[in-house]
Amino acid sequence: MDQSETYYQAIFDALPDLMVRLHRDGTYLDIKPATTFPTDLPNFRVGANIRQVLSGDTLQGYLEAMDKALHSQATQIFEYPLLVQGQPLWQEARIVPLSDDQVLIVVRDLTDHKRAEMALQDSESRFRQLAEAVQQGFFVYESSTGQYSYQNPAYWEICGIEPGAGLDGMGHWLARIHPEDRLRIEAALEREQQGEPFDQEYRYITPDGELRWLRSRAFPLGNPAEPVTRIVGTVENITDRKVAEAALQQSEERFRCAFEKAPYAISLVSSTGQFVMANAYYCNLLGYSEA
Repeated sequence: MDQSETYYQAIFDALPDLMVRLHRDGTYLDIKPATTFPTDLPNFRVGANIRQVLSGDTLQGYLEAMDKALHSQATQIFEYPLLVQGQPLWQEARIVPLSDDQVLIVVRDLTDHKRAEMALQDSESRFRQLAEAVQQGFFVYESSTGQYSYQNPAYWEICGIEPGAGLDGMGHWLARIHPEDRLRIEAALEREQQGEPFDQEYRYITPDGELRWLRSRAFPLGNPAEPVTRIVGTVENITDRKVAEAALQQSEERFRCAFEKAPYAISLVSSTGQFVMANAYYCNLLGYSEA
C-alpha cells in the first residue's frame, strides 16, 4: 500500500460512521462498523445479502434508493428507524454510486438529533395549546426579520384582524394606533429595541372602525451585550375598564360639582366622627376654613 492509499485508509478508519460496499444484487462486499452506535444485526457480515438483514419498509427503502443511485449515478439520501439489540435508532443512509453495479453506503446515527427534534415538537405543541387557550393575545416577534413568527387566535380577535393577516410585521398594528398615541408608542418601541421592557396602554382603531383601548406588554430576548433578536409579548383589550374608569371619573366630577355648588351646607363625617369633606356653604356658615 503506497503513502496515498495509507492516508485515505487512515481517514476511512477514523470516520465514526458505518460504511458498507454493496453489490446491486444486495451482497455485502465490505463492511466498516460504526464507532458511535451498535451495528450488530443478525447475519450482517461480508458475503451476506441485505435481504437477510433488513426487512419491511427499511429494506424497501434501501433497495429503491440503491436502484435510483445506480440509474442516476447520483447520491441518494433517506432516513429510517431501526431496532438494533432492542435499542430503537434513527439512521440516515447516503448511497453513493461507485460503478454500474456497486454502491457505497454511509450510515450515520440520527437518534440524538431525532430525540431532540421530537422533544422540541412536543414542547412547541404544549406551548401552542397553552397560548391558544388563554384569553390574552400572545405574540412572538423576530427583530432580525421584522416579522412575527407566532400570534395566537386571541391576538387576531383583539386586534380585529383576519387570522395570519398581521404576521408580516408591525405595520398593520402601528397604522391603527390612534394618532394621539402613536408617537408615544413609537418612542417606547425604540427603547424596546435597546432591551427595555414595553408596557403601554393606547387607543387602537380596528379595521371596521371600532375604537378600542389595548394594553401591550413585551419583553426583549437576547444577550444584553448584543442587539435584541426576539420579542415576546401580550396584548389585552382593556376597553371595558377604560369605559368604567371614565364613567367613574365623570360621576365623581358631577358629585364634586354638586357638592361644592350646593346652596346649603353639606359635610361628610367618618365613623369616628372626623370630618372628611365639607362644602364651601358649610364652612362659611360655621366660620371654618375649607382647608
